[in-house]
Amino acid sequence: MKKQLCVALVMGVMATSAAQAEAVGPYSSAVKAGVKKCLPAIKKLSAFLLPDPKYGWSCTHVQANPDKGIFSCVVETVDTKPVEFISMAVIPSADGSCAAQYTRVGIWPKNCEALAQQDFPDFDVKKDKLGELYAQLEPKKGFNSMRPFMMNVSNTCQVIRTEVVQDLNK
Repeated sequence: MKKQLCVALVMGVMATSAAQAEAVGPYSSAVKAGVKKCLPAIKKLSAFLLPDPKYGWSCTHVQANPDKGIFSCVVETVDTKPVEFISMAVIPSADGSCAAQYTRVGIWPKNCEALAQQDFPDFDVKKDKLGELYAQLEPKKGFNSMRPFMMNVSNTCQVIRTEVVQDLNK
């Protein structure tokens, strides 16, 4: 009986995971706010940033006409390594597309040098000393609009990743 109950619970979690992604979080907040134009972009950005449905969030938007202004959310992930704070925003562009921007901030349990080598192999370390900033990482080849910044904090590394994406509705 215990084994059957456990299997049923696991199957229930697996079956609802995809539905949960739409039922909660920034996407559901956008639906409730009346956002229509950039809803596909919000869904795409949410799916990319929040693959695990365990997080807390708060969103804000232009009250008078949600389709003509910025839709912005802050999110705290719960079951990710590292735990991250994410700020995301989607806005309609004059040409009818939707642009997005996000920033992810997390503290990793290793120093920045080791982290850069192990977890960001597609980037070169650019050690421009800007205040306490350890490094900015630049893509080794091709274009990548995501820019990670690193800063040593005690025996850990704070990583700030930011990216701007144009025409996210495609």
